[in-house]
Amino acid sequence: MKRRNLVLTLAMLMQGLYVAGQNTVYHDSIPFDSSFSFMELSGHFPFGQCFLMKKKGPGATGVKAVLPGGNAFPVLEIDSVGRKLSASISFTDPNTKKVETKVCHADGEKVTTSYSYRISTTNAFQDSDKYLWEITPDPSVPLALSLNLGYGNSRLDLSDLSLRYLNLNSGASDVIVTYAQPNRGLTKAINISGGMSKIVLRNPEYAHAEVVRIQNGMGTTKIMLGDYARVATEYQVEVNAGSLLLILDDQAPVQIILKNTFLSSVEIPETFFNSAPNTYENLAAKQNPGHTSTFVIDLGLGSFSLLTLSKIGTRE
Repeated sequence: MKRRNLVLTLAMLMQGLYVAGQNTVYHDSIPFDSSFSFMELSGHFPFGQCFLMKKKGPGATGVKAVLPGGNAFPVLEIDSVGRKLSASISFTDPNTKKVETKVCHADGEKVTTSYSYRISTTNAFQDSDKYLWEITPDPSVPLALSLNLGYGNSRLDLSDLSLRYLNLNSGASDVIVTYAQPNRGLTKAINISGGMSKIVLRNPEYAHAEVVRIQNGMGTTKIMLGDYARVATEYQVEVNAGSLLLILDDQAPVQIILKNTFLSSVEIPETFFNSAPNTYENLAAKQNPGHTSTFVIDLGLGSFSLLTLSKIGTRE
């Protein structure tokens, strides 16, 4: 029995005038002979607040828009059990117009479905915090997630998902990416980029990631790492002209490799010893080399501070 992938692109684009779909519902049945084996979900949210949290119980992945005034509208729903995709957008402004393109194509092992909506308003930036985008992935389906954010605040709770890849462009958004429970399986890569963003990454050890890459131009980055060490993750962080604060559980095995430190500021506590040129590690790393996380930090003109605390992560 063949297994197929679902690739879904959801774009929220902005122009100068308010443009949106009105009372329009699309229903598509995707011809599968087995359940989804992999899902790629990508979204472009140029303004507003984006929230992500797993769906309560398996069976569906959804995206919902909440507009100023509190009106909530489903944008799409993917039924992982019935193998159906439905997308809808329904706004009541009598002056709105719909601009949409839809592509649904099955080719061998891959099914590609694309939706594009233009949703904008002249007051979008003044009222950006009143626009909410809610994403609820089915935790049982392996997921590749790509989000392109613009202006606003976002909180992504990736706990207990089957995440395989994450590509996040935070733009000018302030982003919190957090884990409270382990990922279901390994994550191949997490890529986060920003310009002047405030990026917070909390308990990424639960991602079981092979590599985590962060680039944040002139912004501030904070990583909080607990002692739940199951995978030897490599963190590649480019500070550029910004700042990096790394807060570690005192039992987390960690090695630090610093690059381009000539014009930068560095603060490392005495509990880390110099094991090689520009390389530091703690006692936990020496005792547990197989699960040691390595931070390769390119400082440029930026600053780096390292703090150690107790009980950042849940110990098992």
